[in-house]
Amino acid sequence: MEEQIDVFTTVRMIIKDKNYFQLMRIKLSGSKPIIGLLPIILVVLFSCNIEKRKGIPKIDKQSIKSLDTIVLLIKINGSTETGLNSPNIYLNNDFVEFKNETTDSIQITRYVARVFKNLVFQYKAYVFNNGSLKNIEQTYLVEKNMDTLKLVYNSKESTFDPNENEITKFYLDYKNIRIKIFKDKGRNNSILKSELDSIYNIYNMKYNKIKNETLLRLNTMHYYDKLQMLYINETSIDFFIKSIDEPIGSTILNSLLFNYTKNRIKNIEYEKLNSKNYSKNYLNLLALGHFSFLRSEDNKGDIKYLQAINWLKTTDLYKKDSVFIKKKIIPLNNLKFKENLRALNFFDINTEKNSITEILKKHHANYYLLDFWATWCAPCIRGVKEMREMDLPKNIKIISISLDKKKDKEKWISKTKELKQSYTYWLDESSVTGKSFLKFIELQSIPRYILIDKKMNLIDQAFFHPSEPQFLLKLKDVKNYKFW
Repeated sequence: MEEQIDVFTTVRMIIKDKNYFQLMRIKLSGSKPIIGLLPIILVVLFSCNIEKRKGIPKIDKQSIKSLDTIVLLIKINGSTETGLNSPNIYLNNDFVEFKNETTDSIQITRYVARVFKNLVFQYKAYVFNNGSLKNIEQTYLVEKNMDTLKLVYNSKESTFDPNENEITKFYLDYKNIRIKIFKDKGRNNSILKSELDSIYNIYNMKYNKIKNETLLRLNTMHYYDKLQMLYINETSIDFFIKSIDEPIGSTILNSLLFNYTKNRIKNIEYEKLNSKNYSKNYLNLLALGHFSFLRSEDNKGDIKYLQAINWLKTTDLYKKDSVFIKKKIIPLNNLKFKENLRALNFFDINTEKNSITEILKKHHANYYLLDFWATWCAPCIRGVKEMREMDLPKNIKIISISLDKKKDKEKWISKTKELKQSYTYWLDESSVTGKSFLKFIELQSIPRYILIDKKMNLIDQAFFHPSEPQFLLKLKDVKNYKFW
């Protein structure tokens, strides 16, 4: 068996921070289909990365042993690719890719930084098979006494084979009650509370029986995450979060802290929020919750959260990575955005040069959604098709901006005609102004949607994707958007 080894010394060093719920990538996997015999399998994973991973340091085996890492060993039979969502230090998911470019059976090794003693890895995919779309989710717990997660990927089923570390059913049971609570909208809280209690008790008994403290804590974490959906001011949630002394790196902890912050942010007495009054663990968790809340698209830069932003800046979390966090919670400067946008040269399908001012004059509208895409990006194309089927507001026009390489300009011209994009331009991302603009807007992946008004005021620097329910709702309510 051939082995491939790659090293991830720290998550932040190797993989840019990503939010799974916003970023997706579509891949065709499996063998070439034979019509009538083999299905086409469409696997939805994460977003298209603009930047290739580079500068990965070479680390010898001795150095690897000295690092606090988790070893991911994935056996893949045949040419295909897959990946796991790995929680980073901010409780967002980083995508760790496993790709077999051969037809052989190989084992691929990845070393991921152990940012928390206990980590939950997840595999999420949508598989389109014979006309139906199937949602696949698998979840694995790596506890502090483990240093390796070994999995076998079944490319035919687009799943991982059963594994002793798998806790998928546990996660799905809580996911199902979460969906019920969300859909119920507070009409039957007492009934749903009883159902939630039942799920908690079942797993509490199970994990007590096997004496697994980590799973017991994870069970309680899931319980309180759903409980605050029913009763947002439930005081037992405060006691639970204040009692956490060993956080489990997972998206469920992120959800718990995000909503805890959301529900209490208006009533927090920040002048008392310090080490004299609260434990270091609680302050660290609250900082994570604040960062998660303040960086979300609806809250980024909102002046009503200025006190919360100022408190976050006093925390250890912020001080350790202030440049990165500041970028995430404070929006782009509107004047500098317009300066950078005006400096760009856009080319139409006739290779004629246009400035953004000329483009907006040609295509009159009150608002514009700038769609940064490329012909090689499957979710970008999916977004174009989805928008074409939507009843978009008449006061908004979509300006398509291709980031294809120079050598692919003809490919862009052909594809943009095929997609029937009404207002379509190509941007040379390798030009001085192109590089400057993309760096300014912190472009890490596409598709990327930027919402502006007719005067080029920046309304939203990272707008929702067409696949998200907020996309059309926010566009229809664009008049109520505030400018950054």
